[in-house]
Amino acid sequence: MPINVLSETLVKRIAAGEVIERPVSVVKELLENSIDAKSTRIEIRIEEGGIAGITVIDNGCGISRDDIPKLLSRHSTSKIANLDDLESILTLGFRGEALYSIASVSKLRIRTRCKDENEGSELISEDGNVTINTISAPVGTTIDANGLFHNTPARRKFLKSASAEYQRIAEIVSRYVLAYPEISLELYHNGRNTLKSLGGSPQDPLIALWGAKVTSEMLPVDHRKGEIHVTGFVSAPSISRSNRKDITIFINGRLIKDPALTMAIERPFFSVLQQGRHPIAILKIQMPPSDVDVNVHPNKKEVRLANPKEIFSAVYAAVSNALEMHRPLKNPDDANISLPEDKRITLPDITPSPHDVHFQPQTEMLPPDVVFIDQDISKEPPPLFEGEIAPKSIRRGDVIEYLSTYLVFENDDELVIVDFHNMHERILFEEMRLAEENKGDFVLSQKLMFPESFTLPPHLAQIVESESEFLNRMGFEVEPFGDGAFIIRGVPHFLKDASPSDTLLDILNEVNQETGQTPTPADFTRHFMASAACKAAVKAGARLKPEEIDFILRHTHDARYITCPHGRPTMIKLDRDFFDRKFKRKSHR
Repeated sequence: MPINVLSETLVKRIAAGEVIERPVSVVKELLENSIDAKSTRIEIRIEEGGIAGITVIDNGCGISRDDIPKLLSRHSTSKIANLDDLESILTLGFRGEALYSIASVSKLRIRTRCKDENEGSELISEDGNVTINTISAPVGTTIDANGLFHNTPARRKFLKSASAEYQRIAEIVSRYVLAYPEISLELYHNGRNTLKSLGGSPQDPLIALWGAKVTSEMLPVDHRKGEIHVTGFVSAPSISRSNRKDITIFINGRLIKDPALTMAIERPFFSVLQQGRHPIAILKIQMPPSDVDVNVHPNKKEVRLANPKEIFSAVYAAVSNALEMHRPLKNPDDANISLPEDKRITLPDITPSPHDVHFQPQTEMLPPDVVFIDQDISKEPPPLFEGEIAPKSIRRGDVIEYLSTYLVFENDDELVIVDFHNMHERILFEEMRLAEENKGDFVLSQKLMFPESFTLPPHLAQIVESESEFLNRMGFEVEPFGDGAFIIRGVPHFLKDASPSDTLLDILNEVNQETGQTPTPADFTRHFMASAACKAAVKAGARLKPEEIDFILRHTHDARYITCPHGRPTMIKLDRDFFDRKFKRKSHR
């Protein structure tokens, strides 16, 4: 094959793909430019997930008329001028590729004016044709990027739905809101205001994204170690998430991903959070720019640190100190507080009986001052599953509970071992699946005596709003309350003992993580049901009553129940041939 020198047009579009992968890439680049322009107010308007249009309006310093003709030249930037500048970058942009790349794959319009100019300037670029006009404009810059990838259909077809692309945008904008609380920032999708941070105290963005309840449980972080300064917030142990999506790290104002620093944040929580739970964190690390190489990734997602061990140590110490300040006093006497005699409460001496249906020997492992008391011990607890299944006779002897995790019994000439968590998970999943298949059927919902309000960030609020009908069929009665707030009035019957809003939030986060943030309706449905079933299923280590064991085992005959929704086996069967092989016996078959 002969070697071809590519045309300038083709080179532009190939290069643009390194920087602009999807609508969220455009939003991030333009948002960072607005921050670099010292804007105090930024407005982002999205149409159809950014595929149809993206508009970013700021009140920053603007672009001078003399610089307008240079805007779309590749590697044209006001951020650096020589090699020395590359070693001390404090701005978010520096490559000079953002506008060049955006113009290569969209219809671009820029309107801008500097405060010392009487008139503004307008640049319009479409398919390589550029026109520049003089216009009337406010101080600042407004950029419209419409018809993203209209001239590269191969790239456009890989975009997800408008809803999925919007969720990516909402998530990235939310993180910048957390990092720059002093900036008033608003996000609109299809004309609707979905995020509004007015700019003020560091707590304001937390309230806007997570609500007052979560914000009240966030601990301030402020720690210096040499030239490294770590500030921000981490959640108290009372608030946690099922994944790491709510851990946000900025270095010198730049959003980055770094597994080692994420571990530095999580390690102090190892002794205070259950396994599989993760904190919420927004940490901003300031350090000498010469110790950070930001020129290692086209999208600037990664950085190279000159002293990673020192930074790890500083972050670890910052989070540890925040937790230490929050930790309750080990000895109440240390508080030097005494209650009047008439205000003291004496608990009755109630010792659980071995015949009490709630008595569990594991409670002896708890601290001596922790006592579980049921005021109505005669009331039988509800069964694991409030439904019926056609009984099937299973010939078996006594069932053995092994490690409070497995049920072992003999069935004909087989030894059957059942993982009761996996099996119960599949049972609940099938209940939801059948309700979804029949559409008219609903999972039994347990009404809450006290409806609970909660706040979601825009990308999760979008899911709840778009999937409200499905959530209702699954037993979650959720109503929008405006500005990302919701009221939950009912939960599936099998989740009635869990925290309603925390459980729903965990499920939504898990679905987003498992489906890569862009779930199709079918993906969302299956992953949601699987996550909900896992949350509700009886956990390993629980003690089951005989009727609950019997209920679990009645499902072992049905082929639908041989795996949990995540593909893990619910049971294994060992026949005589297995044991003959293990004990080197001659087969009896």
